[in-house]
Amino acid sequence: TGVLLVAKTPAAEQQLTEQFKGRSMKKRYVALLLGHPGGPAQSSTIHVNEPIGRDPARAGKMAVTAEGKVAKSVVRVHAYSAERDISLVTVELLTGRQHQIRVHCAHLGAAVAGDGDYAEASALATFRKAFKKLPSKRPLLHCWRMQLAHPTRAPESLTVKAPLPPDMCQVL
Repeated sequence: TGVLLVAKTPAAEQQLTEQFKGRSMKKRYVALLLGHPGGPAQSSTIHVNEPIGRDPARAGKMAVTAEGKVAKSVVRVHAYSAERDISLVTVELLTGRQHQIRVHCAHLGAAVAGDGDYAEASALATFRKAFKKLPSKRPLLHCWRMQLAHPTRAPESLTVKAPLPPDMCQVL
């Protein structure tokens, strides 16, 4: 869920494409994680610099692998419930790999809540049992904010935000 950019003209589309390719857009996501991503010290800011590539053991999935491409994320923990073992985080992507947030968070030992592909089965079952009234079984990951150069009025900047969806608010 979250921010979706749509170009009104071919020129705007070209500008947006160049910003995506040049990684000049700043993308910030909100996620609910199963556990605390900061390790035993429960760090509140985690810089993840782990390569991501195809998972050799699971077709169609990604994983942290030595042969993968460079992938960098910054995870910031805003709240943690020890009772529920759930963290509210924002994630800033510094690169853009397929499933990057989901793979990096799972690698940290705190997969995205509701993520049937990357969460450990026992943690996912515990989460679903505690929140059985959730309307969907999707990963609770949301593109909250994008900052970019306006595609037709440069150097004007543009910030687009999307409110959290009801299913994520229900867990909070």
